Amino acid sequence: MTEDTGKLELYKPGGGRPNVFVNVKETQVPVSLEASERKSTIDLDPEKKKSASLYKRYLEDAPNLLGFLDDKVPPLSLSDKYIMAWQLLKDRGMVVVDTMRKINDHTIATTNLQANGSVYDIKIDRREERKRLINDEEFLLIPKEAIRQEVMRLVDVANKNGILLPHDGLFHVFVGDSDIDQIFAWKVVLLDFTEVTIYLKPSEMPEEKKEANKRNALRWLKDMEVVRENVQRGEEAYDSYEFGDHVDVV
Repeated sequence: MTEDTGKLELYKPGGGRPNVFVNVKETQVPVSLEASERKSTIDLDPEKKKSASLYKRYLEDAPNLLGFLDDKVPPLSLSDKYIMAWQLLKDRGMVVVDTMRKINDHTIATTNLQANGSVYDIKIDRREERKRLINDEEFLLIPKEAIRQEVMRLVDVANKNGILLPHDGLFHVFVGDSDIDQIFAWKVVLLDFTEVTIYLKPSEMPEEKKEANKRNALRWLKDMEVVRENVQRGEEAYDSYEFGDHVDVV
């Protein structure tokens, strides 16, 4: 993006007509842009032009979108499918990151939740080295029952809206920094879509898939207990949300 003109410049190696995919509710509309000298520009809404702290994420897999894509739709890149899933999940009431944008076919930039807090990955079988997080104290102050209720609410949202959640590590817990009055925000959020399946018609989601969501949620809650105990003992916190390079987008 050029700071002086407020325009987003799109380059395509070798010239040609680059495609930009615009998400509209449950439909992804391809918009062709005329290319001139291997470059196209899009005027941006000045009101939406603001600084955002983002992380890069490099994709190796993509969500499964059942019924959304057919032979009439051009093949989508991993990034396109990932962003399409993100928009669908938002539209169907799932808690996800606020922003996401494509960098290239295998790379996206997404809201950096760690800019103002900590993100806890609830997986007890991780082996890589971890670091303690600055919001451990706040994390332990969150009532267990409040987390349980929110997780089961999100499972209900998923089951009513045709969303099969990942079987491993369903959600992350975001804990914001405390303000001057020691008040902090927290939320349970779905961050990884690579193992998510979204059904075009929620009614076509099999009952056994809904039961799988419930079983995996109960297992996640048990894992969360272990993570909380580890944090309370001062052991390494479970954090694996650092997907890649930090990026400031203006």
